[in-house]
Amino acid sequence: IILNSDLTIIQFPLYWFSVPGLLKLYWEQVLEPGFAYPGKFTQSPLNTGRKILFSITTQSSEQDFSAAGVNGSIESILYPLTVAFRFVGFNILKPFVAYNVTDKDEQSIKHIIKNLQDKISSEITEPEIWLPV
Repeated sequence: IILNSDLTIIQFPLYWFSVPGLLKLYWEQVLEPGFAYPGKFTQSPLNTGRKILFSITTQSSEQDFSAAGVNGSIESILYPLTVAFRFVGFNILKPFVAYNVTDKDEQSIKHIIKNLQDKISSEITEPEIWLPV
């Protein structure tokens, strides 16, 4: 599937400041030596301009995930994930983050879904490459 797509979207809830364990295990098995990087990074079959979008839900507010927030910035939390996928050749798109989703009503959830759909459409036509520091 990965080799046949230009854009990969990974949707996950932020769980203990990372991806859920089973998702991490899955990626460790998929992005293994011999497939994702057969020797050198530049030889990766994934290193062809493919894009990846992380779509994340949280139980905390956007302010909690700011640089001064109690959780730290979303950029710093996602940094290890972005480095791993950049290492095997993906262009990292600016993530879509839905904050505090457990307190949202149905109308707010529909609005979040619409915003995600709009982001995906815009990334297809005008990708915004994201390099967190």
